[in-house]
Amino acid sequence: MLQQIVRFQAMLNLKTIFLVCFSVASINGGCITPMDGVIRFENVLLNEGNGYNSATGEFTAPTDGVYVFSWTILTKETQAIAADL
Repeated sequence: MLQQIVRFQAMLNLKTIFLVCFSVASINGGCITPMDGVIRFENVLLNEGNGYNSATGEFTAPTDGVYVFSWTILTKETQAIAADL
């Protein structure tokens, strides 16, 4: 039993945890209609792990895992908007 505990502890010590998160915002107001379909945010609030590239507007996952994305879009009452990931 002691050997199993020691092996389990060794496995836990070998596991590396990667923290990857980013938060961006647009401060332009007005209309955002990029020609190539990629919205590039000029205000990078957080980029832990450097997964977000502000020049290209793309996120690249640095490691395998589960990633969660959410966004909030505000528009005027009479305007329509569509957003995809």
